[in-house]
Amino acid sequence: GPIYKDRYPPEFQRFQPMCNDADVANQCTLEQLYNSYDNTILYLDHVLGGILGTLDRSGAPYVFIYVSDHGESLMDEGRMFHGMPPGMTLPPEQAQVPLIIKSSVPITVVERAEYPQQDVYDTVLDLFSIRTPLFDTSGSFLRKGMDPAVKPRA
Repeated sequence: GPIYKDRYPPEFQRFQPMCNDADVANQCTLEQLYNSYDNTILYLDHVLGGILGTLDRSGAPYVFIYVSDHGESLMDEGRMFHGMPPGMTLPPEQAQVPLIIKSSVPITVVERAEYPQQDVYDTVLDLFSIRTPLFDTSGSFLRKGMDPAVKPRA
């Protein structure tokens, strides 16, 4: 399993007690597991905040998009970490991931119940007005550059 304590510096060990063992499933309590994972989120928040602060101070126009590659199961219905055997659907805690969009320029995000990861690609292409046969306009979740006749994916 993951050694969460290796994913953040000591000053971000706010949530205690933590799990310090690679054999998380057998050597750590749920409280230690949750605390160790929460420390990784705390550090990620710090890193993203630093990036956004740098972008804001630069004065340059920007659009920042962050999406996690996967979620994590922390003993949700007995599941640990991430990934499932072939043919099995990812559980919600692994499939539903954070999406953060911040822009210094006016953009409008299409309101949806979900924003599939595959649509990030189309959104970035739309944002930069890149047209290619691989670009599906219905996948973009920005209003900028959208053809009003194209209905966004639900």
